[in-house]
Amino acid sequence: MALLYAALREPIARLLRWVLCNSWRARGYRRVYGQMVTFATRRNEGLFRRYGFEVIDRVQVTKYRGLHPGPVLLATVVKDLTPAALTGRRERL
Repeated sequence: MALLYAALREPIARLLRWVLCNSWRARGYRRVYGQMVTFATRRNEGLFRRYGFEVIDRVQVTKYRGLHPGPVLLATVVKDLTPAALTGRRERL
């Protein structure tokens, strides 16, 4: 889900993430996978964990090597939507 950076910390962004995850659960999805371009200094594993995602792979994207001073990475993430995954921890959307 793409949101403007300024809106990410707003209550409406949290509500939108909550509604989206609940709609996936209601449709019977057990896991959601995604990929995002990240940088060494931005969008690290802590950010994904904060929202309940687990980083399962990070690989360097070489086509940006001459355009960006640091490594550009492609992160593959997964979010477990099953009730068992939510037991014992507060889900932070």
